[in-house]
Amino acid sequence: MDVRPRSVMRSRHPFRERQAPRLWGRSRSATPCTRPTKPRSTARAEAASSPAVPSTPMVSGPLKRMGDRGLIFSPFRCPPNAVRPYTIGIEMDHSRLRALDGLRGIAALIVLVHHSLLVVPALAAPYFGQVDIGGWAGLLVNTPLHLLWAGTEAVYLFFILSGLVLAFSVKSGSFTWSSYFPSRFARLYLPVFGAVVLGAIVIWATPTFDAADSLWVRNRPEQYELRELLADLTLLGGPSNAITPLWSLQLELLFSALLPLYIYASRRVTPVLQIAVYLALATLGAYAAVSSLTYLPMFGIGVALASLWPRISSGLSRLPARFSALGWSLTLIAAVLMTTSHWMLRPVLPTELAGAVTLPIVLVGICGIIIAAVHAPLLRALLSSRPFAFLGLISFSLYLIHEPIVVALSQVVAAPIVTVFVAVPFCIAVATVFWYLVERPSHRLSRRIRAGVDSELRLAAYTSTGSTGGGAASSQPRSASTNGSTSVAPAFRR
Repeated sequence: MDVRPRSVMRSRHPFRERQAPRLWGRSRSATPCTRPTKPRSTARAEAASSPAVPSTPMVSGPLKRMGDRGLIFSPFRCPPNAVRPYTIGIEMDHSRLRALDGLRGIAALIVLVHHSLLVVPALAAPYFGQVDIGGWAGLLVNTPLHLLWAGTEAVYLFFILSGLVLAFSVKSGSFTWSSYFPSRFARLYLPVFGAVVLGAIVIWATPTFDAADSLWVRNRPEQYELRELLADLTLLGGPSNAITPLWSLQLELLFSALLPLYIYASRRVTPVLQIAVYLALATLGAYAAVSSLTYLPMFGIGVALASLWPRISSGLSRLPARFSALGWSLTLIAAVLMTTSHWMLRPVLPTELAGAVTLPIVLVGICGIIIAAVHAPLLRALLSSRPFAFLGLISFSLYLIHEPIVVALSQVVAAPIVTVFVAVPFCIAVATVFWYLVERPSHRLSRRIRAGVDSELRLAAYTSTGSTGGGAASSQPRSASTNGSTSVAPAFRR
């Protein structure tokens, strides 16, 4: 006789149990999920000594029964209305997540505009050490208008957003470390392979450069050597000058591998202290010119911001309604000024100290922009609109493929300043095709890998649970029935 719960018996496959609905934050009850007060060995001994009851058996191990909702995969027993402690107040609704996607899309567009304007000699010179910039170029470089093409600051935003989003995913109930690593690396490497192949084709077809080009264009390689090609394909050995956006992917890969350490630190140190330490480390790295010490703390700021997020949301929800328009406008103005502070203060600060002094101010301004993007009603609605949601969808593809195309277009247009007007729509079109052909399949493969690993773990836990349950049931003593015969408690069938 099969004594499994009906919710399990109805499933088409014995190992595909119907999952209990995921319980987020402020749901039906705030009863924390805790371990049982009795040790498991004591509970099993009591069950073995009690009279056998031919009903649904008690399940031991990681598969636990929750009332009439079937079986869930959990490391310990929880009441049916339980809420996991690390999910309370963490979940963001769909519109807020779409706002972050829209913000990521704007950042990718800013990087594209940044590289399209670097083909202009007057705008490329400040990135190669020139300080005295006048005329219209000085207006775009040394004022808050630099935000429109602040590619470096946009990459900082990518780093902080990556730490924030991955920290949220770790806190979700469906996350497992075993499936995270293979799915994450597949998610990163496959689009990189496609971008390197496309970049090699574009570089091969690009005409040679001349002396009138900007310093940035002349710094691009005319040939994609095999050594640089292999370094970009593996994201090892340092970035090449052929596809410079891949330098950030190397740091992204390193952060993805070190994510358990970031999460461990976030659970041992208060969020405010974490942010202060990460800001200090990034400042020290900028002063010492150590790239990993400069950029890896930026991911940590995102992880710490995720831990601080419930407190931020709770505090902002209590603000009066009259704060909404004027308050958020002033907040955004302050965040923009802080984000572009490096370029406004660069003419008055020593060259060797400008980057280190202004970096923590820039990072705090970027955090302000992220918080405003999620909590400011008008800005959230704007970023959640279809055009920005579309940019967010193709942002990773746009970031990977645009630079070789921009360099190639700069050699065929009539004037360098025209490059930005040609490159932006053309790169968005190419990125859309790249997303359909490369990035979307990599998403699907990543999900399949994650689901496959989770399924194997569930199967292994189910198998070990079934064998343990069968052994415990077979060792139960026989008890006398009403008609004088003996009966044995049925074992849990696999």
